[in-house]
Amino acid sequence: MYAEEKKAGGERPRKGKREKNAETLRRKILDTSRALIADIGYEKATITRIRQAANVSIATFYKYFDSKQAILIALLRNEHELISEAVNAAIGASVANPTDYLMSIILASLDPPEEPEFRAMWREIVAASVLITAHEPAAEDMRADRALYCTKMRDALQKLHGTGHLRSDAPIEHIVDIIYFVCSMEFQEYVCGTYKDRGAMIAHLRTLIEVLIRPWLNGDAT
Repeated sequence: MYAEEKKAGGERPRKGKREKNAETLRRKILDTSRALIADIGYEKATITRIRQAANVSIATFYKYFDSKQAILIALLRNEHELISEAVNAAIGASVANPTDYLMSIILASLDPPEEPEFRAMWREIVAASVLITAHEPAAEDMRADRALYCTKMRDALQKLHGTGHLRSDAPIEHIVDIIYFVCSMEFQEYVCGTYKDRGAMIAHLRTLIEVLIRPWLNGDAT
């Protein structure tokens, strides 16, 4: 659930007017797509409707996106870029309680929205994501996204091992996979309205994470 980290090597070069205009147009199409998906759903948010709402030509649309699937992937990447800094900060934080530590990383990555319109948008995006994973190259993008998320969670668990909270024989790879699937399902349940509010989802998710890692914590780390 993350975008790729920026490569080291200093600040990015300043963008020229043409690049800024292109970025503005691309952002306009994405923002329009996000609003339409939240309002009428992914299926009804056709390319024609998106470009008409964004007031761009067919040629302009296809200059930036070759399909509606490409828009969906771009929306996901954009959201992940926005939370990347918060996730890295959570991983780098000190550990007082292992469950609280993992939950801070999970919530930074999920960033579950409270506003009904954003929950509706994510409900549509989640549903559409399931459909497009049956097709390449969308499936490859989704796999890459999962791999990066798992890398972040693996870093967190290895830190818990390094601080003496996690036992040396803890099956880190299996725990990473379980956390990924549990968090994905809980987020899906939340945006689909299973929980009455954000707090209820967070409380349930915390219980699941605690049950998962408790057997693998050192005696004085609970």
